[in-house]
Amino acid sequence: MLKKWMIALLAVLMLGGCGQAAEDKKEKPEMPEASETQESVENTEAAQKGPFEQFTAEDIDGNEVTEAVFADYDLTVINVWGTFCGPCVSEMPALGELAEEYAEKRVQFIGIVGDAFDIEGKIDWDIVSDAKTIIAETGADYLHILPTNELYTNVMPQISAFPTTIFVDSEGKQVDYAYMGAVEKEVWAQRIDSALSMVEK
Repeated sequence: MLKKWMIALLAVLMLGGCGQAAEDKKEKPEMPEASETQESVENTEAAQKGPFEQFTAEDIDGNEVTEAVFADYDLTVINVWGTFCGPCVSEMPALGELAEEYAEKRVQFIGIVGDAFDIEGKIDWDIVSDAKTIIAETGADYLHILPTNELYTNVMPQISAFPTTIFVDSEGKQVDYAYMGAVEKEVWAQRIDSALSMVEK
């Protein structure tokens, strides 16, 4: 099952997703449907959490990353990007600058290298190597993670184009829209300020 959707996702993203992303679309957070059976009501708390509220993954150096990474920040900007995606790479210098500028406002940036896997669902370390080179060249040297474990099944199937950017709060809960597409630095600053106002007390 995993292999089938991985193949489909790669086909969509590599054949048309990146170009489609440049149109700068946005999506509202998905709302869970009302429970209709007692069985669904009795789902475990973990099963009811959003994709970033409970997960285990690795960063590009192989270190474990969990939802605890959000705890010390009011807002986290999660940018899902691909090494093959021109618009993704072109906006990364601006994202790197914003990461530095917003650090004092308790905002952090995290990248997810969305194409860092093969059709078997395993990490492609050649792609990871390419990602490291891009990160170094663009100055987007904030934390970058790989879509392993829960992120494979809970996040990546929902990404229809690169780049996609999602805001989450200190608990990993989504804030504001999920945005598809690369935009100018000033536009991201406006969106970050707006999302930050939603979580500030």
